Amino acid sequence: MMKTVGEDTHENSYQNNQDRSPVSLFLAAIDPPVFAQTTKCSTPDRLLEISERVFGFFVIFGFMFLFRIAGMVYGIVFHLNYYCYCRHLFLLLISLFNLSRLLHGGLSFWVVRR
Repeated sequence: MMKTVGEDTHENSYQNNQDRSPVSLFLAAIDPPVFAQTTKCSTPDRLLEISERVFGFFVIFGFMFLFRIAGMVYGIVFHLNYYCYCRHLFLLLISLFNLSRLLHGGLSFWVVRR
């Protein structure tokens, strides 16, 4: 009996179940075109590539926080209104806290993966 194009064999069914693992789904969500090649490349290379992308994500958001902090410092220095001063100081403290958490998470993720 001939198999049709859409019909699953036992081997294809097994392969499809392997591709639905959480790691495979995570890799597919990050980079769908490269996901087709994941069986051809080794796992450490793929994890290194993912860690570099995640580190880049942390760096981009780190720079965004730095620009926000620069805006807060500008607001504190050049706006002498008491309300603006307190507001900018409060937002600056929050931004510094978020930046420290972001950089700590990004650097620790990058160091662990290296």
